[in-house]
Amino acid sequence: MRLMVMIVIFYSSVLWADYRVFQLAITDTNTGKSRMVHSTLDQYQYPTYHHVKLAEQISYITSWKCLGNNSHFRQLCKNPSEGPVFGPARAPATPSQGL
Repeated sequence: MRLMVMIVIFYSSVLWADYRVFQLAITDTNTGKSRMVHSTLDQYQYPTYHHVKLAEQISYITSWKCLGNNSHFRQLCKNPSEGPVFGPARAPATPSQGL
């Protein structure tokens, strides 16, 4: 019985996995050049895992929640406020157009 409960708890936590994507701006204060980065790390965690020059400043732009699992270097989900993820909606086919 305990084994069954542990299996249910394990699989239920896997099914409800989610993560947050952060959009960060990294600006070189010497040159003024800026680049955008998407990461699962926030502006405080990012420089501890990725090389950032001393002259570069990291700014938080926005973030959004993604459903699913992004382990094994899977692609991060798109920002939902930037438009439809699955493409534009199409009107249903009419009888004259066929299916």
